[in-house]
Amino acid sequence: MPICRHIESALPRRVMTGFVAMSLALAGAVVSAPKAQAEMLFTAAQNGTEVDFTISGEVNTSILTNINYGSGSSGAVFYGYVLATGGSYPALAYSTPGINISSLFLNTLVFTTSDSDSGGVFGVNANAQDIFLPTGYVSGTTLNSSSIFLGTTLADLGLLNGSSYTYNYGTGLNADSIVFNVGAPVPEPASMALVGAGLFGLVASRRRKV
Repeated sequence: MPICRHIESALPRRVMTGFVAMSLALAGAVVSAPKAQAEMLFTAAQNGTEVDFTISGEVNTSILTNINYGSGSSGAVFYGYVLATGGSYPALAYSTPGINISSLFLNTLVFTTSDSDSGGVFGVNANAQDIFLPTGYVSGTTLNSSSIFLGTTLADLGLLNGSSYTYNYGTGLNADSIVFNVGAPVPEPASMALVGAGLFGLVASRRRKV
């Protein structure tokens, strides 16, 4: 028995229609769920024979403590506790207590700097428990930066492919985050819900054609 006929006999039309509607509603609810006011996404990805660091997003510095030292690092990886991208000097540091990026590292003895950079600096120093941003950065504004490491791999940089880490800070309306992904990012719940809804819609469509 074709699978669509089997589904039709097991699920009456009104049940199947209701099920699809519920799936679409769930997907819409997930997609429209309130997002944090600010989120910074840091990604390290293999691109042929090079590794690209990119950051995109915003940081809510109004709820962070400014440490006020004027030093930063353009694209760099070193010793299992620093990741940086972009090429703007100097930088201002903000305290991020509890930040820990050690799970992103395969080898904590690597020290490497990038071959080229663009955009304002963004970095994290988990040893000093801080992040650094371009001098004059305005809280909540979008920052896009990148760094390129030529002739290397994620493993060469000491990074663990497929790893991720999220640093959450603030509470309530100020519940913000900084997300780090090494390699392919994990699909978000909203994407998974949409995929599920699409599959149910496909089944319903095929059932009507039989």
